[in-house]
Amino acid sequence: MFGIDSLWRELKKHYLVERFYTFALSQGIFLDKDSVFSSFRMVNISQNMECESNPCLN
Repeated sequence: MFGIDSLWRELKKHYLVERFYTFALSQGIFLDKDSVFSSFRMVNISQNMECESNPCLN
């Protein structure tokens, strides 16, 4: 089941990716949005693994 916490985390992650992507474009840096999402997803997976061994305060 999809909890409200995980849903909120997903929304926040997408918002951060959008802000990062927009900032990069404003600086004249072109990024492939899919690769940006993949990078953020990998970071999120590693954070989730840490959360399993340690209680998360997030």
